[in-house]
Amino acid sequence: MTRKTTLIAIFTAGIAVMTTPRYLFTDAPREGNALYMPVNQESAPLSFITAGFSDYDDDADIERALNRKNKSVYLASFRRAVEESGKIYTYKSIPRSVNVNSLYTYILEKDDQFYLHLMARYTSNDPVGFDHLVFYLDNEVIEYYPAEKFILEESELGLHENCDILVRQPDEALLRKIINAEKAKVAFVGSGKTFEMPVTNNDKLAMERSLSVYNDLK
Repeated sequence: MTRKTTLIAIFTAGIAVMTTPRYLFTDAPREGNALYMPVNQESAPLSFITAGFSDYDDDADIERALNRKNKSVYLASFRRAVEESGKIYTYKSIPRSVNVNSLYTYILEKDDQFYLHLMARYTSNDPVGFDHLVFYLDNEVIEYYPAEKFILEESELGLHENCDILVRQPDEALLRKIINAEKAKVAFVGSGKTFEMPVTNNDKLAMERSLSVYNDLK
């Protein structure tokens, strides 16, 4: 039996508190550079051992340096673009062209904070006026009304209806359902018209990678 769920995202304005990954430090000196390895978020609280780190003035400098190194490692498989909103990181398998109907995630870096976004894009010379999405995930149907609205934009390639969704904690659960579904498709719904397309294994891989890296960076 198919199970149907309706999700309506309603949020008040606010800024999420971001945390940096925790690290385990050793006190073994190595030419003035810190030795470290990542540990999961369930580990003991962050602590610094500064003996032997002659290249850094204080703990904050050490933390900033290690974060810079890890960011480059985490984002090695992502393309980077700089836009007005900040630095945009998209997994390399995502199509470069905006003239493609698509559902994909990207990571936004702004003011040293990281945010995960889900982009739903429909391209046509005949605007529809979409207002929500419907996900068909194996035997489950989920109607999803995002907090953000579809916006009509125009480029030299035509008209695009974009819904740029800031992924909040409840939306992460939906993303995981999409990623874990054996068969998945999405429908753009509005004004008496529906456009459907599959969510491919390649799409799900890119979502999984973006979600994992975002949780490591935030």
